[in-house]
Amino acid sequence: MRRIGEVLVSQGLLTDEELESALTHQESNSVPLGEIVVDRGWVSRPALLRALAAQRDRELEFERGFGSGLFALLDQRHELRRSLEIDAASNAA
Repeated sequence: MRRIGEVLVSQGLLTDEELESALTHQESNSVPLGEIVVDRGWVSRPALLRALAAQRDRELEFERGFGSGLFALLDQRHELRRSLEIDAASNAA
């Protein structure tokens, strides 16, 4: 089974540099990698859940019952925030 960091990078959700930073933090704090990348705002929780499912060759269904569409909305909001952060970082460089 591939490690979750590898899955996130292969899906384009995390850069190699972000993965290295998260792994360094994990070594000294014993926090699950998924929690680190979500807390740092690099990956949304719904995207992490899908990556964890993909890691185990499973597929999750989010769009049923109460709250249908909520995960998609969270993903959209996260992608917008992430793109704004990347734009701000590239403009500062």
